[in-house]
Amino acid sequence: MMLKKYLATYRILFLIFLISNTLGCSAKEPSPSYKSLSSHIDMIYKYMQKKDLKALNNQYINPKYGLYIIYRPGVYDMIKKINKVDEKTLKEFLPFFLSEKIKLPLKPKQWREVFFSCDTEKWSSEGYFIQKIDRTKIITNILQIEKEYFKTKIHISNVKFLERDLYHYADTINDIDLYLKYIDGKWYILIWDTTAGNCDA
Repeated sequence: MMLKKYLATYRILFLIFLISNTLGCSAKEPSPSYKSLSSHIDMIYKYMQKKDLKALNNQYINPKYGLYIIYRPGVYDMIKKINKVDEKTLKEFLPFFLSEKIKLPLKPKQWREVFFSCDTEKWSSEGYFIQKIDRTKIITNILQIEKEYFKTKIHISNVKFLERDLYHYADTINDIDLYLKYIDGKWYILIWDTTAGNCDA
């Protein structure tokens, strides 16, 4: 009798352990859309490598939200919205793609956070990294600075939407910093931070 109770208790505890571990793994395991991001990043590199801006715009620049480029003309970061990437955009904000040949990431992309330290002037790790970000204030903070110091009245609609549920991609070898979002079954680049890997004013 005692053996039956012991076995019954053991089975219950084992089931609880199995379920909890299964749920835990599910929470950590990327969704299918999350996993597909890696291949789409490779495609973005290929389009940039070929200078196929038409394909880049058609597939990865959302026609409704556009692309927000963060740049640093002086001491403070600024932000500019564009509806498509063209030659002028490359020359002004992304000269890297004109002056050097773009190569696809040679190392596997890792799913973890990285950051650039102005003290050491280095990234925390070298390679290619993707991180899920539930909420950021990357746009909000720049708008506040522009309003406070430059008295500009830039209004960006849907800021909360733009700053929520993003995927941050960092290529710390080439200082490429993108924020992408999965919208209506497709991946789009919403924010391109050209100041990454550089603390110079």
